Amino acid sequence: MKFFFVSLFPLLLFSLESLKDAKSGECYQKVIIPPKYDTKEELIEVEPSSKKILVKNAKFKKEKKKIIISPSYTNIIAKDAK
Repeated sequence: MKFFFVSLFPLLLFSLESLKDAKSGECYQKVIIPPKYDTKEELIEVEPSSKKILVKNAKFKKEKKKIIISPSYTNIIAKDAK
């Protein structure tokens, strides 16, 4: 929009210069109309929505348990009679 304003600015000055001798009551009159402003309330995005991934470390605790080192078994051994 700024580029558009800058490109029309020389044209605006030229048109005001061409009406330099305009007087009130003639068939044309030089009138400068100030811009009009209005106040509006609107929601603007300040920060985009996002998702957060939370990584938690694993928790450990010490615990005593009985574990089987070697399973029980039955072995039959044959012996000579005496």
